[in-house]
Amino acid sequence: MDIVPAELSIITPVFNGECYLANVIESIVAQQDIEIEYIIVNDGSTDSSLAIANKYQQLYPKMIRVFDQKNSGEASAVNFGFLQAESDFICIVNADDPLLPGHCRTMVDCSKENNSVVSYPDWVMIDEDGSPIRHVKTIDYSQRALVADFVCIPGPGAVIRRDCLTDFPPRDPRYRYVSDFVCWLRLSQYGVFTRVPIDLATWRQHASGATAIARGKPIGDELIRLGDLGVIDIFQNQISAKWRRHARAHAMYYAGLMAIDDRSVKGRRLIAK
Repeated sequence: MDIVPAELSIITPVFNGECYLANVIESIVAQQDIEIEYIIVNDGSTDSSLAIANKYQQLYPKMIRVFDQKNSGEASAVNFGFLQAESDFICIVNADDPLLPGHCRTMVDCSKENNSVVSYPDWVMIDEDGSPIRHVKTIDYSQRALVADFVCIPGPGAVIRRDCLTDFPPRDPRYRYVSDFVCWLRLSQYGVFTRVPIDLATWRQHASGATAIARGKPIGDELIRLGDLGVIDIFQNQISAKWRRHARAHAMYYAGLMAIDDRSVKGRRLIAK
């Protein structure tokens, strides 16, 4: 019997994600209209995350592979998972953000039809219980919006063409909170991004999420560093000085918004800058 190769590799990094991991895994194994290779990388969890992942691996041994590493951070876990992946397309799914029905088939088909470097869907913000908070309509792609306006256009559920990741890994370990944005900036040099205007992914807002914990100075500092030096490092002389100035200004603006309620950061001064 011939083995049907997977069309999509999904990577889930998990650190102490026992509350939502089963929900995420079930949302992925339910995508039955496409062959999926599902890689779960346990990043040194101290809760039952590894046990949950192993249980599902036993239930779906042809689909799920589980790896366990010492706690090294999300970027390390994602990059390790990428090295194990064999499909032409990659999707990174956080351990608290379930996919919606039809995501994988729709996104891979769109990526193939448009020869996209990245395809990204609209998505739904959900609460701790999985109830919708609001529907997020992404914007149509332009490199100017991504780079100069400093808008992280792709969100959860984005699919990357794997052969565009030969020169760098999906996550830059120098950035703990905005490494996804760094990846989109790098990939923008390789071709077109395609928006899929359908709700196909989710992002969960909850108190223990990385964004909630790091909101304020930690994320703000990374945004400023990315706008200051990261853009120059990524693009060298391939973008105009005007775009670099705009990126730096927008980075300060968004950092200020992130830190507006953090008294340890002069958020209003950053916005003014």
